[in-house]
Amino acid sequence: MEHGRGAVPDMSRPEAGVTLLSEWVAVAGRQRRAADAVVGSWALGRWPAGLLSRSCLLDADGPWVAQLSQWADDDAARAYTAVSEPRLARGVTEAVPGTEWTGTVPYLRCRSRQFGLRRIPGCIVLVGREFETPDTVRARRWVDAMFALPASDPPPGLISTHFHVSVDGARVLNYVEWTSHDEHRAAASQAPDAGAVHPSFREIETWPGLRRTTVRRFTPHRHTSGPSRHG
Repeated sequence: MEHGRGAVPDMSRPEAGVTLLSEWVAVAGRQRRAADAVVGSWALGRWPAGLLSRSCLLDADGPWVAQLSQWADDDAARAYTAVSEPRLARGVTEAVPGTEWTGTVPYLRCRSRQFGLRRIPGCIVLVGREFETPDTVRARRWVDAMFALPASDPPPGLISTHFHVSVDGARVLNYVEWTSHDEHRAAASQAPDAGAVHPSFREIETWPGLRRTTVRRFTPHRHTSGPSRHG
């Protein structure tokens, strides 16, 4: 079993069936305490059946703390969210007063893309897209449309992108790895207006039913993974 400060999960891990995203909002000055409380909960009890990895991320610009956990299948993830996840969430909010658990969403990885050689990420950007109503077909078509956009040279520092669709089809999560926060900030500041580059980009942003987009930049905090289920 691996433990690491600043390590990240392998989002293209073939045996990962479901990814759970759990998030907390901490009050000012208590974000790291909340993250440490999340990590501390990992040592309680046995390694859950079907769990492949757990990672904790710290919001680089705001109050958020995120936990990403990869599971072998839906049954294992459901069993965890039914019993263990509420207990973990309650433990964090009790340990760090003022911290609010905003919930857990299960996702299935849809498509991924690697840019160049594998590098160590120093920055994780979570881009969330929320639709007005659940529709898995629509969400997957949106991801396919993203991958059909005209190709361009990736900005410096971009490592990989991993698109996930929520189990209910109401959300799309793009987990993006960057070498550093500075590289991502530079790319974001230099990005031209999407619609001016190509009409297809405008269609992506005005997709029917798309209600909200969120972008949060995180620093990898802690990671732990179990043994591979292959080999």
